[in-house]
Amino acid sequence: MLFYEFIQQIFHDMWNHKLRSLLALFGIVWGTMAVIVLLALGQGFYDKQMRALASLAAGTLEIYLGKTTKPYQGLPLGRRILVKAEVINNLPQALPELAHTSPNLMISGSLTHGIEQTQTTVSGVSADYGVIRHWQPMPNGRFINILDTQDIKRVVFLGANLKQSLFHNAEALQRQILINGMPFTVIGVRAKKNQAESWEDYHAFIPYSTFISLWGDQNLNQFVVTAKDPKQSNPAKNALTHYFAKHYYFDLTDKNVLNIMDYSSFRSFYVWFFRAVQWFLGLCGAFTLCVGGIGIANTLFLIVQERTQEIGLRKAMGAQKHHILGQILLETLVLVGMGGLLGMTLALSIIKLLAVIALPDWLGNPVISMPTVLATGLILLTVGLLAGYFPARRAANMQPVEALAAPSC
Repeated sequence: MLFYEFIQQIFHDMWNHKLRSLLALFGIVWGTMAVIVLLALGQGFYDKQMRALASLAAGTLEIYLGKTTKPYQGLPLGRRILVKAEVINNLPQALPELAHTSPNLMISGSLTHGIEQTQTTVSGVSADYGVIRHWQPMPNGRFINILDTQDIKRVVFLGANLKQSLFHNAEALQRQILINGMPFTVIGVRAKKNQAESWEDYHAFIPYSTFISLWGDQNLNQFVVTAKDPKQSNPAKNALTHYFAKHYYFDLTDKNVLNIMDYSSFRSFYVWFFRAVQWFLGLCGAFTLCVGGIGIANTLFLIVQERTQEIGLRKAMGAQKHHILGQILLETLVLVGMGGLLGMTLALSIIKLLAVIALPDWLGNPVISMPTVLATGLILLTVGLLAGYFPARRAANMQPVEALAAPSC
């Protein structure tokens, strides 16, 4: 039988059994749509969270200064390590394992612009802080630079949400705000495009030298650094521990003095976690598609039963097993292909609709990527072959005499 005749017979059978065919197609359409939409949502979620982790770049270390929990060379336990900002700025000269460093002096401040007022955290940082966090300012704006710290300028960089609270949709650059009653000029706002929201979007950042001139040279509770080799943060951690243990007299094994958060390990964990969420969503869609495959298999079993005598006649006239097997599998793939195309079209429409709906910020926007299309195609092919194989094998293994003697349905 020619390929054209195969296709003609398939559509003839589908037309004669419209309800059965529609039910079988519905399962594939729904399953295909579920796979693509869930994988697209998973990809959007993954991309959103990866942008959120962009500031947690490999090699970034955040250090919190604590108290000693062990006595050392006659010194009692419970001593707080008192570190000044200038010590942190000089660390790259003392420790070649470090690339960038910044102190983080913090105070609760009242920020005012016109009639708008808000209470938030004001951080005194160096120019390296923006580099360490991989921040991008809004167009025409900038982060704090070396001249700002050298000249003790009263300039401020605003988090995106803080800017919205003070200025709403108005321009903030080069405008003045009051921090605890003192005027500061806004030089930049953290961009949110391609960057996920973070707690720092609610903070204000000023030069650490300006912070010290206004509120004194306070002891640090926290500072951040980056390792010179982003892929190898352990040498940087060891160098920091030995440096501070030597200069501030505490036991190297006292882990509570320097609480070092290595964002490299956090990043690796979350990358796998968010990827697992994406795979789980795709798996849910695949199971839905498998249910549609079961519907296709049941339909084909009915087709085989209805055409038992026809199959017996063909075998009696010399048709080989692979001819019968190929015909049934081809019918399966045609049904699955039609359902898959309809499902993909419906999925694209749904994703376009979701793109204009205000989805939760943490979910991101659904994205159809080439791996999503390839994965869906592979699942469709697998479901089609499995759904058609068993009915096809049953038809191919029929004995001509038994098939011809079977009652017609």
